Amino acid sequence: MSPGRRQVLLVVLVTAIVVAVLLVVVINPQLTRVRIARQRALRLEQERTRTAGLVDTQPQIEQRFLAARRGIQNLLVRVPVGPQLPELIAYLDDAIVISGVQLAQISFATAEQTEAANQVPAGIGATGLAIQVQGSYPQVRRFVTAIETSPRAMAIDRLALTASDSRVLADLAVRAFHLR
Repeated sequence: MSPGRRQVLLVVLVTAIVVAVLLVVVINPQLTRVRIARQRALRLEQERTRTAGLVDTQPQIEQRFLAARRGIQNLLVRVPVGPQLPELIAYLDDAIVISGVQLAQISFATAEQTEAANQVPAGIGATGLAIQVQGSYPQVRRFVTAIETSPRAMAIDRLALTASDSRVLADLAVRAFHLR
């Protein structure tokens, strides 16, 4: 082999070694960094998309939260904490006035009588009432409807009607519910 050829072969060999070293030491780490940066950019884009989706649904979430809050507030009106007897009597008075019946008698039942006769869920109490009203049949019907549609959660457990001439005597057993 001639010395010129040897020299060319040596230059090619050194160049190949330098290129291989550059590839391993400089270019490969750069390619790895680029691949890692692309993966990170993809994760960030996915996170941005997910976050944007949450931001888009925020008004819906807020509306559901407000509806749930209103529902809880309505429930606390219907089933207040404790018997709240003054408010209960006010609801019954409103029912009497709206319907036009005359109150003949009202009395409270004991808690044992009320809850023993009709089981209530744990945490719920009931105030039992015995109510007698009299009036025309349409008036008694309006009174019963007023109790059933009252803002306060009440149940009519018994309704006995006695008619005489144009008057009806209604004897009701009512429970008003409350949280204990």
